[in-house]
Amino acid sequence: MLVPKRISLTLAAIIFISVVVVVFATTYGAGKNDPAKTDNPSNGEKIKVFRRKDQRAQPPNAGEITYLRRQRAKEEREVEDKIPKHVPIKIKLKADKEKAFKDMGNENWQRDFELEVTNTSNKPIYYLSLLIDYPDVISERGHKVGAPLDYGRTDLMDFKIPPELSDVPIPPGGSYIFKIPESDQKAWKQHKAHGNWRDPKKIEILFVQLNFGDGTGFNGLSAESYPYKRDKLSNVPCREGPSQVVAKEDTSETQGLVPSRLRDYVTT
Repeated sequence: MLVPKRISLTLAAIIFISVVVVVFATTYGAGKNDPAKTDNPSNGEKIKVFRRKDQRAQPPNAGEITYLRRQRAKEEREVEDKIPKHVPIKIKLKADKEKAFKDMGNENWQRDFELEVTNTSNKPIYYLSLLIDYPDVISERGHKVGAPLDYGRTDLMDFKIPPELSDVPIPPGGSYIFKIPESDQKAWKQHKAHGNWRDPKKIEILFVQLNFGDGTGFNGLSAESYPYKRDKLSNVPCREGPSQVVAKEDTSETQGLVPSRLRDYVTT
């Protein structure tokens, strides 16, 4: 049987621990038990924190924001290669930029995106188009959001147009470093500041088109071999070029390359 003094000490310890837990949860915690959903004034994002009922309407304090940033810094942005395996290219993030790009606490992650693409075929690549897709970001129009990565003269999206002497291809075994254009980086920051966009936790690298410059290549998200097989010619649009990506401004089924300034796209 506990003596009164020991009982008092035990109760005091229990009360102290309870207070510490409540303060920790209120100041730093992020959980599911009656959370208060508040805006993060630093970037407009939503965060969930434990709050007493009388504090639910209060904005997040400095401690909560700091904790959120530390937690996000521990997370890594996922990168998924969705290029069909039969396409003769190999992609990888530049080793010296990979950590910074994947850092969820890095507000300049687009600036640190550098994608090395290697030509693994025995032919030169005169035109190559890829697409960065942000699958967890949806525009105000309800469309997916992404950024195009293009190499080569845009006229060469037409397989029938021959290369010119001024066209410099990616040679067999050669590599090229894709970066997100500055105009696209600025557009992202503007949309993020004025809309509800948040930095993506995942990006996908999609294929659009590859032209070897000799009338052959691959086309569309599924990388269909060109020239198309005879039994499929009747179902192929007359216009050459990527057939899977359609600009948001185009309400018809006209197929074509996503403009370099386009952030908002739909797939067909």
